[in-house]
Amino acid sequence: MRSVLFRSSAVPGRSQRNNVLSGSIFAIMSLLTVADASAAVHKRADAHQQQAVVPSPAVYDFSVLPEFSGTVAQYIPDPFGGVSGILLTNGTQILCSPDIASSITSLTRAGSTISGRGLQARQLPMIRAFTLTGPTGRTVEDDGLRLPLNQPDITPGPDIPVEGEVLYPLYNLHGAITGVILKNHAIIRIAPNEVSKLQDILTPGKIIRAFGPGHSGSAGTAIIARQIGLTTGNLISLTPEALIPPGAAPGSPDYDVIPGTNVY
Repeated sequence: MRSVLFRSSAVPGRSQRNNVLSGSIFAIMSLLTVADASAAVHKRADAHQQQAVVPSPAVYDFSVLPEFSGTVAQYIPDPFGGVSGILLTNGTQILCSPDIASSITSLTRAGSTISGRGLQARQLPMIRAFTLTGPTGRTVEDDGLRLPLNQPDITPGPDIPVEGEVLYPLYNLHGAITGVILKNHAIIRIAPNEVSKLQDILTPGKIIRAFGPGHSGSAGTAIIARQIGLTTGNLISLTPEALIPPGAAPGSPDYDVIPGTNVY
């Protein structure tokens, strides 16, 4: 009987079949990995594209408002540790809502440019800003729907003495005089109903001093005057109740509005 010989190349053994199978699995896994990576790249690109076209949170179209620009002279701090606006080097006061004010210190600084859109007062050197754009191109808008999450403490600090030359009267959003900006950048705030009896004291160029609760920090110094007068004269005491008006009745629409935040 003749022997029949089989060559290993004609009929693969178990080891060779395992090698072929392993190679096929590796190839398939490699293709899947490449496909997953490609899908991840496209997913990130789609997410970036969607993020780039997210509409502005503002309810209104501010592009129809007049544009303004200028150089920042200083912040306009408030006596509660926050900022309520910006003073430009030309004397114009940029006032805005708490929505925008909470972002001012991270948006720009003294000596930098600022631009935006808003409404210019008819006769006063002030602009009610609805958008602000800093030197890096970052823009904040007044969405009018929320208060900032990082609101400062609404209680002013201990009495702070302030003295200096009056540079400009300080206005609120309604155009009423609510204090003065001193040449040394300090802010003295006064209730609007107390201003009429202080006309001689609040004139630009006068050297005055005042005492009252407030805050002094990196954004500047601001107080609510309890006493004020010329450095060469007696101090005039102001009615404490006039500094922050009483709040609305419980249950009324304005009950949750912090008294005084819409005055300055």
